[in-house]
Amino acid sequence: MPGYTIETVGKVSVLGEAPHWVESRQELIYVDIPGQAVHRYVPSTGDDFVLPLTKRVSFAIPVESESNKYVIGLERTLALLEWDGVSSTYKSLKNISTVEEATPKNRFNDGKCDPQGRLWAGTMGHEATTGNVDPKKGNLYSLDLDGEVCLHVDKIDISNGLAWSLDSTRFYYIDSCALTVDVFDFDASKGTVSNRRVLFDLPKHGVLGLPDGMCTDADDNLWIAVHLGSKVLHVDTKQGALIGTIDFGGKASKITSVAFGGPNLETLYVTSANLDLTPEELLTQPDAGALIRPRSNTTTIIYKWNWKENRSFLYSQLPVSLYAMEYSHMSSKKKKKKKKKKKKKKKKMMKKKKKSTPAKIQSLLLKQLQIINIRGSQEIRSEIDIWELGMSKVTEQNLTCATRSPWTNVRMQAEVRVD
Repeated sequence: MPGYTIETVGKVSVLGEAPHWVESRQELIYVDIPGQAVHRYVPSTGDDFVLPLTKRVSFAIPVESESNKYVIGLERTLALLEWDGVSSTYKSLKNISTVEEATPKNRFNDGKCDPQGRLWAGTMGHEATTGNVDPKKGNLYSLDLDGEVCLHVDKIDISNGLAWSLDSTRFYYIDSCALTVDVFDFDASKGTVSNRRVLFDLPKHGVLGLPDGMCTDADDNLWIAVHLGSKVLHVDTKQGALIGTIDFGGKASKITSVAFGGPNLETLYVTSANLDLTPEELLTQPDAGALIRPRSNTTTIIYKWNWKENRSFLYSQLPVSLYAMEYSHMSSKKKKKKKKKKKKKKKKMMKKKKKSTPAKIQSLLLKQLQIINIRGSQEIRSEIDIWELGMSKVTEQNLTCATRSPWTNVRMQAEVRVD
């Protein structure tokens, strides 16, 4: 692809990975896996804030409607991180689920959310030395809307790029050592994949290197990072044909992943690595480990973006079920204290609302109500006290309210009916 220049931004990483554009805040979140750090790059100021951790972090996905919460892959564990995006320390870090107890040296690699909000993340085997990975030890999982971890694909070498088609009927996937980009049929309602086949074979197209991270664009085509290939491929998903290539001219051989961002989603962000490069190689690869922005010099190259896949917010009600799990492990003393506090809060709110709420409705509000929350094809039911809700509409027949998850404060719309 002619007509572009290479611009490096942000801070240098040992192994930069998993870029995620946060449209609402116009910033890019990415990680440095062996550097054990989460990065927050702000293009408007040029700042790249870094949060150091104590374990390898594979991805950090922003939580919907929250400016400081992320679901991260930490070694073999999925965790919820709370970080203000500026400080060098985090506020909280809570484990969600840990996989593969039998293979403790495995770790998560790439992870993204599907358009329905499920988190998909894959693992890879132990890498004793760079490129020497225990074969067929990795797996691909999803963290479902009810908090269940589901296994979809096993016997993977290096689980990597994930992407979905615009209509959510296809799932694109990369196992790097297979040297192919594969496509599955995707059932969005069930969150399942089937009918795996090869979409694009790198060696057959004369491409050297390993396929790594990828993303889709508004034309439903793929942009694929090529590790050890110093390039990004643009691939037609209908024909499996190579549309074009962005070649970095050897200035960064280890290209790791891609994501679109910017005010008009016109900018391609590319992560890279300098892991295990010799001093001599570093001299010839000045962009190794940098966050790179290829800039178009012509009007013929327009980078497009698929918001459903790249926004990658966690839309699911997973935190609600996790809160229930956390609450069930509380001591009886803590539970009593929590109930007592809740009771006081309810009485206080009753006094405030008594004057403005009709008596008939007031009596209904004192009951335990069933919240039915429909998100896509998922139906989630939970018992909750009406006083935890912020009312937006009240009638004698039903109450339409907006509430937040008690743990992560994720907003959801709920229709409340009296049993």
